[in-house]
Amino acid sequence: MASTVPLHIPRFLSTIGRNRNDGASIKGDSSIVKSPAKRLNRISNSNSRPHPIPPNRTYVNQNKSITILSKNEDLQGLLSFKNDRVVFNEVNWSTLFNKLGRFKGRKDEIVGDERFKVLLEELEEIIEEDGDSWGIQSVSNIFHSLAVLNVHSPPILNYVSTLTPKIIDEGTPQAISNVAYSYAVLGVEDDYYFESINDENVIEGILKKGYVQDISNTVWAGSCLGYGMEKWVEKIGGGEGGEICDLIVEGGRAQEIANTFYSVIQLEQNSQNSIAGKKLAEAIENKGASKLVKFGGGQEIGNVIWSMAQGKLECDGLVKGVAEEAERIVGIAKIMEVSNLVYGLADLGYFEKRIFAAVAGRAEEIARHGSEQHLCNILWAFAIANQVGLHERAVRQLWSECLRRDARKFTKVGLNQLNVFRTYARVCEGVELEIEGEGGIGERLEEVLTIKATKGAQSFEDSVCSELVELGFDGFEREVSPFVGSEEGGEMLRIDVAWEKEKVALEVDGPSHFLNLIGKKGTKKGGKKKRMKRDGPTKAKKRLMEKLGWKVTRFSFVSNMKLKKMTEEERKLFWAKKMKKVGLVNDDLK
Repeated sequence: MASTVPLHIPRFLSTIGRNRNDGASIKGDSSIVKSPAKRLNRISNSNSRPHPIPPNRTYVNQNKSITILSKNEDLQGLLSFKNDRVVFNEVNWSTLFNKLGRFKGRKDEIVGDERFKVLLEELEEIIEEDGDSWGIQSVSNIFHSLAVLNVHSPPILNYVSTLTPKIIDEGTPQAISNVAYSYAVLGVEDDYYFESINDENVIEGILKKGYVQDISNTVWAGSCLGYGMEKWVEKIGGGEGGEICDLIVEGGRAQEIANTFYSVIQLEQNSQNSIAGKKLAEAIENKGASKLVKFGGGQEIGNVIWSMAQGKLECDGLVKGVAEEAERIVGIAKIMEVSNLVYGLADLGYFEKRIFAAVAGRAEEIARHGSEQHLCNILWAFAIANQVGLHERAVRQLWSECLRRDARKFTKVGLNQLNVFRTYARVCEGVELEIEGEGGIGERLEEVLTIKATKGAQSFEDSVCSELVELGFDGFEREVSPFVGSEEGGEMLRIDVAWEKEKVALEVDGPSHFLNLIGKKGTKKGGKKKRMKRDGPTKAKKRLMEKLGWKVTRFSFVSNMKLKKMTEEERKLFWAKKMKKVGLVNDDLK
């Protein structure tokens, strides 16, 4: 049975500081564009909202000066700019905070500066006194900039909250998505706002008039804050051919594709709808894999692979591209991104040697700076992929670090991963690993995570066992440890149906053991039907049992569907042939 997953939820920070002051509102627009573009469609300038304050030369010149300071990366000049000028209009305020937001890498310096505190206090006073006359774009830009600087301003939060109807009615896709994104970055929930943007008219307006970034930020925000965004997921997965998914992949940057895909997969985990995730995965495979490999960093690729694993989605083309660029991609990735990447690959059953070799090359750095969960993810992945022996030195370095760490910092899931890692390393690759260390992890490794079969899988097993008894293949036990006379491995590694005396194992594989096929009806380009692939933990368990001397046969839910269409005699013949291959013969069925 597959291990429960990761570990660390991937984090995303969308590109900030776009300076698009398009003025079209989106409410009531219901058509969706069919042609791929960086932007899903052009916003008509004829609908632009006039600026509430007539521009004059002073305000225009001040905006130009602020922009020049930003281009020259003059943070001190930006912080001091307002002190010398009494007159500021809303666009000046919006531009100044927008440019300050671009220095997010120095946010501690900015937020701690007395000049910024004075600026914020004055802005809050103006918003409270005269905010009703300000445009939605200006307010959303300021809110967005404060969010990326991690500034919680109660007056501005309250003001934005009261503006929800106006934002929905008059706001551009950028404004709507900026506000949603800002709420998520600040960790602030606003039920009314997110209910309002989970509306068909709003969604269709953003899809028609917005950029892919607007879609990405909006869906990501809802996912982060725990909102279902059901209509968003339904709309993205709508259409016979996955047109919206194609537009997102073709028109989006690598980061936007990764953010959207991750968010949709996360949202689908809590719903019965998995269509959007599959269609996005298909679009990524067919139209976005090369873009992700060429332009994506470790974060984008790691998050997409991790999300593919969450959805159990095949991604042959993407994995092939990543393998060809393994050294570069792994080399630039942060440790968390390496962890997500290698865990996702192993869970999916892609054991690409070149990628694992690149990860092994960073073992010293990972041991030094990786978290406990990163260590667990990576060691588990090497064991599932049968790559411990190939990179024994690197693996031992990571294991030694686990022994050195305080055992109390490891979660039960992580400890279970380490137990699986040690078991596979010893049985499948002959690598023995000691468990005594200064951190006391040996005792905690006794805690084995128990994962019961799901109700659906249990029902499937029950029906198979009933048929085996009817056909005379009884004498078996269920949920048997492959380690005869031992409880090693816990319940995760137990055999579904076992004839212990004969050392015959029957594994009953429900849908959770397989990758979901993508593409039209699961066919290859030539029209030939694809075969479903078993995932990494399922492959690894078979390898372990065979190393322990078990004769293994498998029965999948696909075979069961075929079996249900057979006559009684045909079913008897099927099982007689199948069991004979592993040495079990019922003379009555000859």
